[in-house]
Amino acid sequence: MKKQNSIFIITRRELCAYFTNPAAYIVTGLFLIFSGILFFSTFFLNGRADLRNFFGLLPILLSLFIPALTMRLFSEELRSGSFETLMTLPVTEAQVTIGKYLAAFITSAAMLLPTLFYAITCLVFGKPDAGPLLGGYIGALFLCATYSAIGIFSSAATKNQIIAFFTALAISFTLTLMGGVLVFLPSPLVRFLSWLSVSTHFQAIARGIVDSRDILYFVALTAIFLLFTIKRFVINWTKENSVDLILSIVILILANMAGSKAFFRCDLTEQKMFSLSKASKELVQNLQEPLNVNVFFSSDLPAPYNNVDQYLRDILLEYKNAGNKNFNYKFYDMNKEESQEAANSYGLSQTQVQKVETTEVSAKAVWMSAAIVYGDNVKTFDSINSTAGLEYTLTTAMSKMISTNDALAALNGGLNLILYPASELKDFGIAGLDKIEDHVKNTASELNKKYNGQINFVVKNAVGQEALALGEKYGIQTVNYDDPNTQEKKVTALGLVLELDGEFRNIPLKLQNFFGWRLAGADNLQESVSSSIESLLARTVEIAYITGHDELALNGNPYSQNQLTAETFRNVLNDIYTFKEINLSQDDIPLNIKCAIVNGPKTKFSDKELRKLDQFIMKGGNVLFCLDSLQESGGGSSMPSYSKPETGLEKILSSYGIVPEANFVMDENCFIQNQGRANAMKMNWAPLLAQKQLDKKNPITKYIPQMIFLQNGSIDISEAQKNKEAKTTVLARSSDEAWTVSENIILYPGYILPPEDRSTMSQKNLAVLVEGKFKSAFAGIPEEKDESESKEGLEEGAKTDAISASEYLDKGIQNAKIILINSSQVTTQQLIDEGGREPMSYFMRNSVDYLNGEEDYCEMRTKGVSGNLIENKNAALATIFKLFNQFGLAILVALSGLLVWRLRSVRRSEIRAKYNPNDEREIQKNSKAAKKDE
Repeated sequence: MKKQNSIFIITRRELCAYFTNPAAYIVTGLFLIFSGILFFSTFFLNGRADLRNFFGLLPILLSLFIPALTMRLFSEELRSGSFETLMTLPVTEAQVTIGKYLAAFITSAAMLLPTLFYAITCLVFGKPDAGPLLGGYIGALFLCATYSAIGIFSSAATKNQIIAFFTALAISFTLTLMGGVLVFLPSPLVRFLSWLSVSTHFQAIARGIVDSRDILYFVALTAIFLLFTIKRFVINWTKENSVDLILSIVILILANMAGSKAFFRCDLTEQKMFSLSKASKELVQNLQEPLNVNVFFSSDLPAPYNNVDQYLRDILLEYKNAGNKNFNYKFYDMNKEESQEAANSYGLSQTQVQKVETTEVSAKAVWMSAAIVYGDNVKTFDSINSTAGLEYTLTTAMSKMISTNDALAALNGGLNLILYPASELKDFGIAGLDKIEDHVKNTASELNKKYNGQINFVVKNAVGQEALALGEKYGIQTVNYDDPNTQEKKVTALGLVLELDGEFRNIPLKLQNFFGWRLAGADNLQESVSSSIESLLARTVEIAYITGHDELALNGNPYSQNQLTAETFRNVLNDIYTFKEINLSQDDIPLNIKCAIVNGPKTKFSDKELRKLDQFIMKGGNVLFCLDSLQESGGGSSMPSYSKPETGLEKILSSYGIVPEANFVMDENCFIQNQGRANAMKMNWAPLLAQKQLDKKNPITKYIPQMIFLQNGSIDISEAQKNKEAKTTVLARSSDEAWTVSENIILYPGYILPPEDRSTMSQKNLAVLVEGKFKSAFAGIPEEKDESESKEGLEEGAKTDAISASEYLDKGIQNAKIILINSSQVTTQQLIDEGGREPMSYFMRNSVDYLNGEEDYCEMRTKGVSGNLIENKNAALATIFKLFNQFGLAILVALSGLLVWRLRSVRRSEIRAKYNPNDEREIQKNSKAAKKDE
């Protein structure tokens, strides 16, 4: 046996023993049955086309089945005495160990090979992210490597295979389950035991992030058990060799310690969920002044909060690596009193989390806070208990702080905090009203410490017409009351307004009648005023909100419970954008504005207004149209009717090739109200869109899993698609089982029936994007002069027909973007939530981002939102795949084992017949054949 081929020969010998022995097939078959039943029993119920749950089970399953594969490797040879014979050959203990280890690793990896059909199942029923799939199998190979090393160490430690099995099982189970029982362990041990757990490192890779720290861990653990196995067989183990072993282990430990400080990561996920977005990198690369992130996290956090701590450390390191010298961060040791005092100085406090003790669940006060400091501006986060959307939160907070700080430095005391206290109501005994002036005054005084005395506190009383005018201007509350002296009906204004250079923010402060009148909104006044100041000072992007045609209001009526408004839509965009209301009959769209929104108009636009909108688009302006295909009228005691609102917008939209049709799209795949077997009502006018019905290339919809639209009309884009200078994208479409209705409409479950001829059903466009250069709707049409316009102040000019001038463009000179959604319901509180976390909220926010050239925010915001949902819902096909994965794969492995056994038997018979025809088995076989011939 040549020395250089010894490892290969031993590996081949062991592999032959594995694959010609039924034990490997039995273990693999049982593994596939267990994993198939456990995973696929809930796969279709969960509705997710990914292997997340399978990879969650994998460490436990492999820690059970790999010891069964490895238990005989050394134990059998030690028991039979063949190991001594093996060592008489020209091989070393290390070569034997490595050869057997490689055979065990290859066999355990082969055991995973059939599970690739699980990934195929995901591809058949959905569109899974390839990153976590690849990462999961990479992590699985590391698991096989580590458990195989543990297995051969256990097998080398005893001559009894059963003891070897249970020894390997105990070690593997301990390392595996350690990550799942951290909540039961003492807090000081959590960080160390979390690092020691196999599951912790495997799950990190299975998420799609290959981290050098996790690789080092698996390599070190595997190497340590292999070194222990080699030591076991060195008979004349000298002191020098012992020192070498200890030194090797120390080096591996030190390498892991060094690797925890200097590491690299490869993000395999499609959405780069664990990497900084371009917008985040650009922000920290261009810092002009020092920005510091101070993190106050307890060192002994119970699971799962310790994962938040690690994620925050990793992402801040990425910010640091991407940023310039002005970005810095610091983690404080919260066991020190000075660290706690530093946290308290920022107004931070501890938060309560649940901790599972040995016998009970208790509450524990911990630090999970952070403070970002930029100049004199401080932004605090009092309870960071989740990693979801953390990058977006940090980046937008830092961006706003930078803008606020720069604006504050240039501010000259023009920030006015105006209180309209409704002093006329003080004698009515309204709870809290008599103290509001002092409360606001103290709030302004405290905030002036933070904002360098820039806030001017002003108190104004407003009654009568002045109060009504303020209500219309600021959206503050107007209160009708009876004068106690004259019994005369009067009106006053109550509210708090922050104003700067004509811009304002209405701070929530109003009366509520809840078991008596009381003042609401004063509890969190300092926080409300502070956030409003930040919003005003930040260099937020302005959006033109077109008004003057009964569009959806940006401010809700506090007295109306059922009024549909765009207030929530505006609120979720306030972190980046500011709405500027523009009445086109009076004003032009300012040149600095990139995006305009036309939302639910009900009355007609004049040609003058349409021209302004048209020219805005010709000059590269972007517009979001949310139009009502049909307008409701009537109601009350009679059934409502629906008619097409005459806005005139079709004139310009049709010239661009986009035609909003006057109908409602009905869909069999829709939202179901009161779900249940006996009481499920289909709301066909609320189409439920799956992932496959959303465009998967455009960043607006790329990572949104599903959406519900409401009362949408269809959109014809056939002409737009003919424009060679424009690109047309259908962002959202109905299912194939959709139809339209335009008359005799009753939006009530059970009153809407699909057409008898179902072949007429087809997909309908619900939201479209057209971007490029367009031809003006007024090309070649001269503007009509308005003779009523005042000529005062104008000098007499030259009167000649030899000169003509025009500022109007007949064709677009820059690429423009137009998004049309044939419903304004998508901007109302019916579909937009306050937190901005629902699918329609993501869709509308992303649409505005895209129109403003902020595509990076689209992807940053929706990181982790995509659910990889099951799209193919064929029940029969699902049953076939489920049964095949649960039992079919195991049956195929069993058949393969029988085939190998049969081929091996035939091969042995041929060898005996050729080289040992006098063998008793051959004689008996020949005699039976002779009798059969007779």
